[in-house]
Amino acid sequence: MASTVSVKLSVAWWLPVYLHTLALFCVTMRTQPDMDKVSRVVLKAIRIRIE
Repeated sequence: MASTVSVKLSVAWWLPVYLHTLALFCVTMRTQPDMDKVSRVVLKAIRIRIE
């Protein structure tokens, strides 16, 4: 017997805005972002739905 699983991935609308703004500040201030904090924000912005 075969079954089908569908996975839907969605990204919050504000994630690209956050990432572009972060990149702008990092270039302007000549620094690197805290990747642990960035990872937490990105994980909050991604939604996975299994159907």
